[in-house]
Amino acid sequence: MRARASLLFVVLPFMVFCQSTDSLLQRAIYLEYSDPEAAIAITNDLILDGVMDKKALSNVWEVQGIALWVKEDYGQAISAHSESLKLRKEADYKSGIGYSANNLGLNFQSLGDARLAMENFLNAKDVAIAANDSSLLAKVLGNIGTLYEEENDIEKALEFYERSLAILESLDEKRVLGNTLNNVSVVYLNTEQFEKAKAFAKRSLVVRKLIDDEWGIAQSLNLVGLSHVNLRQYKPADNLYNQSLQRYTDLNSPWGQSMVLGNLGKSAVKQEAFSTAINYCKKSLSLAKEHQLEWEESACKCLAEAYGGLGNSNQSSKYWNRVFAIKDSLQKENALTEISLVQKRFEFEKEQLKAQHEIQLLTTEAELADLKLRKRETYLLTAMIVTFLLGIMSLILFFFYRVRTKANVALGKKNNEISAQKEIIEEKNLHITDSIRYAERLQSAILPKDETFAKHFSDFYILYKPKDIVSGDFYWMEEAHGLVFLAAADCTGHGVPGAMVSMVGFQGLNKAVLEEKLTSPAAILQRLSDHVEEAFEKSGGSIKDGMDICLVAIDVKKRQVTYSGAHNALWILTSKDELPNANLREEEAGKRMFELKADRRSIGGFMDAGSFTEKTIELNQGDRLFLFSDGFADQFGGPKGKKLGSKRMRETAREMSVSNNLATLGAIFQDWKGDEEQIDDVTVISVVI
Repeated sequence: MRARASLLFVVLPFMVFCQSTDSLLQRAIYLEYSDPEAAIAITNDLILDGVMDKKALSNVWEVQGIALWVKEDYGQAISAHSESLKLRKEADYKSGIGYSANNLGLNFQSLGDARLAMENFLNAKDVAIAANDSSLLAKVLGNIGTLYEEENDIEKALEFYERSLAILESLDEKRVLGNTLNNVSVVYLNTEQFEKAKAFAKRSLVVRKLIDDEWGIAQSLNLVGLSHVNLRQYKPADNLYNQSLQRYTDLNSPWGQSMVLGNLGKSAVKQEAFSTAINYCKKSLSLAKEHQLEWEESACKCLAEAYGGLGNSNQSSKYWNRVFAIKDSLQKENALTEISLVQKRFEFEKEQLKAQHEIQLLTTEAELADLKLRKRETYLLTAMIVTFLLGIMSLILFFFYRVRTKANVALGKKNNEISAQKEIIEEKNLHITDSIRYAERLQSAILPKDETFAKHFSDFYILYKPKDIVSGDFYWMEEAHGLVFLAAADCTGHGVPGAMVSMVGFQGLNKAVLEEKLTSPAAILQRLSDHVEEAFEKSGGSIKDGMDICLVAIDVKKRQVTYSGAHNALWILTSKDELPNANLREEEAGKRMFELKADRRSIGGFMDAGSFTEKTIELNQGDRLFLFSDGFADQFGGPKGKKLGSKRMRETAREMSVSNNLATLGAIFQDWKGDEEQIDDVTVISVVI
């Protein structure tokens, strides 16, 4: 497991030199981490009062931005810091400009936009150097180090951490110095340079003890212990772990206790003290609460290894299974978090682009109106001069010509500005498209891997072709309760809207099977339908459709399949003469294609027609199942531009399966489509029992 303890440095410039700040603002500063909502309310009142100068008002916006950052409302935080930056530029508040740029960088880093984060950090660095602000410079260099560490550029990360340390050593910034030494130790620990990791962790511990930083001391003790364990120095490691455990206990930190108890357990495993390891890791597991899956996984892995060392294979297998389940949950949780982050970036950029475009249009319209007004005034003046000064007509005509020429030049310039704005909008659209492509990679990451299919089926085939960059179709598989669950789903719409609905479906299936432990496909679909309705009720909105789905629960050993479907049928290619509750569709070469019909209702409760039903069938070894969405059959193409159709799709699937050429199904679809546009997402899943 990689150690993760890098610390970012949020900065408040006025805390250093503005001791006369209004008591309300001091209250907001006190609450910005513990109660950000209250801090935001206070700063809103101060902003509405508007009785302070620009520099003081910029400080209020900064506190609000930090509170919003703590709430993870990064878009609004960026707006607040941008307002603070604008006021500081107007007030020529040089150091403050650097602090605002640094905090903007932190928010863009939190949004996952490394380019804009680095751009703002570098601006803050330049300001700090120009203003000779060593404290700001040290913190910005440390933040650049964390950004490089996130990008896995270890050499650059260490370079900026060391530059930060060189400045901090000469300043009275002990807390920041301790955090930076800690960050360097973590980098060396993750790159397996354990002696260096130990040295920097010890330096961090010394500094944190000087300022009685209890949380920091507990962290550093644990970090020094980790370094000793990796150097096989178990006695000093256990001593340090116990000191760290006592600190976290005094601080009433369950997650800290869970982490250190897990480390004591892993140390005991390495010393082959397996009973001691079990004692530590059971305590660690009992302290791991919700949102602490990482420590739960670590404790279960320790217990699996310890029971394995004692030769208790049943208990070892039990905890290994929990490790694998938690790993899967962590991967899915991380993928969903990343998708949410991309959506936040997408919404923020869309709002920024909309506001920027509206401002530009208003500015352009005002300037054009001003030009038209000046032209009207020119015409009026010309008429008056012609009336009273007919003798100088040539001079008046010349004057009019000059004014008109200038107006045309101004209009031409404005048209050029509008063209430049169009290019900016196109660039933003490209950036949004890049974000959606990133969402595509994240969506692909949560789909079942080929290795998962290969674990349970002797042969399988997957055809997955989104119409747009991201898909409203998805397929899902889980092993639980002695069964293998497999589904293919078609959500309403495609592209980004369909993909977001698909995430609700993916979460609903996981919740029904893994958390609520349902095994009946009909019950799972009913729970999924309820979950979709609840999700959209919570969002305050509504949708007219949900999703169509085919779901099977397979007992691989008994070759027994239980099916339930919402509009999506199940096809079975079998050597059996008949199947109960199934319709025979085709027969050739001793193989028969049967169809189990779906219920005529969708997931989501729309046009509800009663409960879902399910059917159970027994199959022979080598029989094949087909789960699919309607995108393949609905595709227009062929010589007459018609739909491919369910019958032709079924015949093709049967023929390709019998001749062992099912892998060519994608090429057959492409040939049929030809130059026609793909009209929907396409999913076809086939597995052999």
